[in-house]
Amino acid sequence: EQQISVYLNKMKMVPYAIGVRNAYSAISVGTEKTTVSKKQDSSLIKRLLNKENVKKGYAMVREKGLKHTLQIVKKTSTPILVPLGYSTAGRVIVVGKNVTNFTPGDMVACAGGGYATHAEIVEIPKNLACKIPKGVELKEATFATLGAIALQGIRRTNATLGETVVVTGLGILGQFTCQMLSAAGMRVIGIDLLDERLKIAKANGADLVLNPEKSDIEKEVAKFTADVGADAVIICAGTASTEPVHQGMRISRKKGRIIIVGAVGMELDRSLMYQKELDFFISTSYGPGRYDLKYEKDGIDYPIGYVRWTENRNMKAFLELIASKKIEIKDLIQHEFSIEEAPEAYATIREKTPLGIVFKYEADPSKFKTIKRKTVLVTEKAPKDHLKTAIIGAGSFAKGKHIPNLLKVPSFVNPPIIL
Repeated sequence: EQQISVYLNKMKMVPYAIGVRNAYSAISVGTEKTTVSKKQDSSLIKRLLNKENVKKGYAMVREKGLKHTLQIVKKTSTPILVPLGYSTAGRVIVVGKNVTNFTPGDMVACAGGGYATHAEIVEIPKNLACKIPKGVELKEATFATLGAIALQGIRRTNATLGETVVVTGLGILGQFTCQMLSAAGMRVIGIDLLDERLKIAKANGADLVLNPEKSDIEKEVAKFTADVGADAVIICAGTASTEPVHQGMRISRKKGRIIIVGAVGMELDRSLMYQKELDFFISTSYGPGRYDLKYEKDGIDYPIGYVRWTENRNMKAFLELIASKKIEIKDLIQHEFSIEEAPEAYATIREKTPLGIVFKYEADPSKFKTIKRKTVLVTEKAPKDHLKTAIIGAGSFAKGKHIPNLLKVPSFVNPPIIL
């Protein structure tokens, strides 16, 4: 770890960041399932839909011919690799020079797409990390980011003690939402298509659970609320359909609130909203500070007197709920994989609909495998009147322009490509 610390410092670690050795990272099933399920040709489709690319393609067809153009398009349509994961937990191993609230050895929960990724070592801006309180296991703390997302959705409802809140979609976010609402004294109704999820929500405090394929949702909600309707509906489902939103509108009371946490269809029926004068809210990720580079990257916090609940403070609040046993996490973690078993983990989320899944990383530094890399130079004699070339980095432009042009020059030997 000393070598890692030296390495991070040499790489000029961000002054307001910390280096963390992950113990666990959580798979966000909904988000990552969508990502890994995309077809490999998605980047090609996006390129073909771009007007400028269409113009360039048309010009190339006229100049080079259709066959040549198709070959170039195929060669240059390399899928873009995106790091997965945004919720981890581990131990601080190094801190940036401007970080005063963390020290090496602290156990922390981490957040952030592009930061808290599925990796052994991550660099985390200080506002995207928080210390893990006593009584919370690392595996539980791994879900702090997802818990903060659920908590922000609840905050958007402005629900008060005794109100009835419906949670649609009982994946991991919906389960967290139900538990926290119940802990806060709300009357909770959970809706999902999977009976297994309904049973878990009921066991963890939901007052009523309903399957739309087996129950008349509007009738049951009306009965539960004495014909008043739900005070708020939080939609945690992920679907292209707008039906969850419209259903939420139908079961809401007059002047009720609809909060969107999941990614759902948004072709809204104005008449449903207008007649009841419903309020419609979007909940942005973990809370205030999200997507603000000054907050996330530069470590500039919002004054608590003006912004009580930031994304960092939401994470802390969620961890405190775990520590005080107000919410249960362990029975929601259904699978654990080593990072070497990543293919099996993603096969699981493609084939099934599990709740919590974590990657576990090797805790003993002595057991880490050393990856040895070496460059091998292969020499080959070229004719005296020929030139040999090597290309380092073969991106779209190199593959589409430089290499084809070099191959046409008689004095050049076919160039090797080093990626």
